[in-house]
Amino acid sequence: MNCAPGTVKKTVERIFFKLGVSNRASMVAEAFKRGIISPAAVLAILLAAHSVIASEPITKVRRSGGSESKMESRIAARRVEISLAA
Repeated sequence: MNCAPGTVKKTVERIFFKLGVSNRASMVAEAFKRGIISPAAVLAILLAAHSVIASEPITKVRRSGGSESKMESRIAARRVEISLAA
């Protein structure tokens, strides 16, 4: 992303002003309350961030193809089915 740090700072300040908050935590809470940010979007961001900072090798999958190296995170889900006897 090619933008100056000052541009990012001013944009965040404008968001603070428009939402009427003074810090980032309040900004996120207010955006949730107003419906600007959906819980699904936050989950997607957390999963993407986790794959970048994950230190466990089991959660990282490295694939080399062509000239670039790709890394992705896999989430394994185990389904347990419960049968109720009648």
